[in-house]
Amino acid sequence: GHPLEALLRRPNPYYGYPVLMGSLLAGLGIHGNAYLYVVLDNLGAPKQLWWLPSHCVGPVASADATTDDWIQGYEYSWMGRRTFLPEANVIHIRSPRLDPRNPR
Repeated sequence: GHPLEALLRRPNPYYGYPVLMGSLLAGLGIHGNAYLYVVLDNLGAPKQLWWLPSHCVGPVASADATTDDWIQGYEYSWMGRRTFLPEANVIHIRSPRLDPRNPR
């Protein structure tokens, strides 16, 4: 009866749990990362989940970032358009390893 159950069953108006989980697992298997964009309602509660292709998402941090601001958000690039996504709206699921080219 938890609200997360209903959200996972119907993450957004266009697809359900099987498509969402299949896409997340594919991203983890292929790239070692999976991303969800969380749409919040007016009260700040999650109301939709959207899969983001892992090859289109990357962490954003300033050159002088410390562990206090390790990741400031994510950049989503699709068809030549780049969009900044706040860290609070992205769920990053990664395999249990770090990318030596980018540990963020």
